[in-house]
Amino acid sequence: MRANVAGIGLSNVTVADCRFARAHNLDKLRLESDVSFATTPVPFWGLGRRTWHGRQVIAEECAWRANRNAA
Repeated sequence: MRANVAGIGLSNVTVADCRFARAHNLDKLRLESDVSFATTPVPFWGLGRRTWHGRQVIAEECAWRANRNAA
């Protein structure tokens, strides 16, 4: 089953552990005030310097990065 999130507005919540897998109409989800996301779990080193550390991401990216770094 796919959740239709069109027209839903999120405000004053954290979605750090929220999974958006199989959600429908994510492009119509409204992120209003004070919505916080997870941050990248592992610093990325590019061109000899750290980049993207602390960048806000969805939970799926955190899981992907953790699995990728464990291998």
